[in-house]
Amino acid sequence: MTKIAWVGVLAGIAAGAWAARPVTFEELATRCDARAIRFVSPLVTAQTPGQGVDVEADVRDAPYVTLIVTDGGDSYACDHSDWLDARFVGSFGEKRLSQTEWVYEQCGWNSSAKNKSVAGRPFGVQGKAYADGIGTHSPGLLVYRVPDGAEKFRAHAALDDSGVKQGNPAPSSVQFIVYAGVPPLDFLRQLRLEAVPDPAARARFEALVATCGADAAKEFFVLDQAAKETPTTDTEARLALFRQALDLRRTVAFANPLLKPISRILFITREAFPPDEYQWGVHMCDQFFGFHATVHGTTQGNGLYVLENPWSDHPTVRNLLTDSVIEAGARKGQTLGNGGYLAPDVSFDGRQILFCYTDGDANAQYGTIDSAKRRYAIALLDVFGNKIPLYTHPQISCLSPMPLHGRPKPPVLAHATLVGQPRLQNGEKPTPIPPEQLPKFAKVGVVNVYNTRLPFPEDTTIKALRIWQVLPKTTPLADHPHIGYGSQKGAKLVLGTVPVEKDKAPDLRRGDVAKNKETWTTSFASLRPFVKFYDSASWTEPYTVPGRFGAKGSKLFTMLATGHGKVALTDAEMLRLTIWMDSNGLFFGHDRDTLAQAQGQAVPPPLQ
Repeated sequence: MTKIAWVGVLAGIAAGAWAARPVTFEELATRCDARAIRFVSPLVTAQTPGQGVDVEADVRDAPYVTLIVTDGGDSYACDHSDWLDARFVGSFGEKRLSQTEWVYEQCGWNSSAKNKSVAGRPFGVQGKAYADGIGTHSPGLLVYRVPDGAEKFRAHAALDDSGVKQGNPAPSSVQFIVYAGVPPLDFLRQLRLEAVPDPAARARFEALVATCGADAAKEFFVLDQAAKETPTTDTEARLALFRQALDLRRTVAFANPLLKPISRILFITREAFPPDEYQWGVHMCDQFFGFHATVHGTTQGNGLYVLENPWSDHPTVRNLLTDSVIEAGARKGQTLGNGGYLAPDVSFDGRQILFCYTDGDANAQYGTIDSAKRRYAIALLDVFGNKIPLYTHPQISCLSPMPLHGRPKPPVLAHATLVGQPRLQNGEKPTPIPPEQLPKFAKVGVVNVYNTRLPFPEDTTIKALRIWQVLPKTTPLADHPHIGYGSQKGAKLVLGTVPVEKDKAPDLRRGDVAKNKETWTTSFASLRPFVKFYDSASWTEPYTVPGRFGAKGSKLFTMLATGHGKVALTDAEMLRLTIWMDSNGLFFGHDRDTLAQAQGQAVPPPLQ
């Protein structure tokens, strides 16, 4: 019965049911750095002259080389493959792969072997015997460390008779590939191969383990051997090894000498996620974050915490604000409760902590949040990508961890403006400088204004940059009020402009700036179709394309710039309209006291 089924499969193959399809260099290059692909053979089948190909690849700049055998794009049936007389060639002469150990191996059937085919028999290619090489099977790969001084990798890659003679004709079809380094996962998946651990990372980890002492090194190699010997089907034994590996990883990571000075870690706790991202969104702007701090007052555990002895087996945690009373200000004598905490920072001497706090709005959040299912923990992230947990709050997320210690101060920049000079070493204030001696301008930054994510229209010349101040939003809901054309846009105040030098850098200077105090009328509505601004409030990435939004993208600007009937505008009037179009076509200047603004009153914007 098995024989009939096998003949049926072969008949299907012979009829072209499973046609082999080789992969091209160009296809492979889309999934990796093309420079790493050093050799790609044509499709090799039983009909290929000599049943194989000669291989030569440059390996001079590669610390590792990966030898790949693909299944030819059909199936892996009968794909017994040999890397014959495989060797590195260089200043040292030759070094054969049969005389060295591979770093990593994948084999589509059985296991790769030295000096024999994957079937365990002597090499044979069209009846010719070979004594030296590596036998393997598609889809498979072998990773080798490239010897110092090696220049070339050479081999004769062929299909072994142990596979080819299984049918008449046999469905054997493969390609041989030489890759400098370790291929990325996307590259390997295309060839139906699995991810390859980075051998360089393993080497670094072994060296790191060695620095932790003989006991840690011995434990690592015992675990490594046990992992090779323990069957993957023995779930309990594999889980036990995994737990031991986690403990060893923790020991090795915490042995880092850079961690020794850190005995305390400062962090905040707060709700991290709304209950439904697509309904409420992960709004991370500070004020929205604050409004949603307490979820109708139900979220527990908000606070400012310190984790002590973080590298020990039993770290302790305490809330720094327990029983603390505000000593000055409008809330003197009060305590900070279960509100929202954000953006902590530690002074350079490690003696003061700065953080943001809001009482939150019990009516701002709708729905419920199961904080226990959405908790961020404090973890140590090492160069190997390991995340080693240090502490998890039982109720809420932990955010913004940082050492609670003093640290070196950065170099102090000279006070080029002669303003804001610190006190003298004796504690006295410096003698005030007469206003007439103060410079009018001081450069504070240089940037190429043409470096944009999306290109400017051709022949664009930038002569000045406009500076806005983004005003605080004082209401929790989007578009309440809807202050301008663009949906869900914040209010902003034009402070002035800075010139752009011919070398493409703006002359950012600190000096006097003009303020926009215009109040717009109901003619606003009639101009709406002629002004272009980003208006989408859907779940798409908000961006503005140069030349296609604001004044440059508006019909109104084009009409006024090229002439519109008998309309004659002064430069100042044209500037006002340009600023208005660039500022989201605002009707209200901000979201406070909109009735008074609509009545034409000048209402100062909230700045806090």
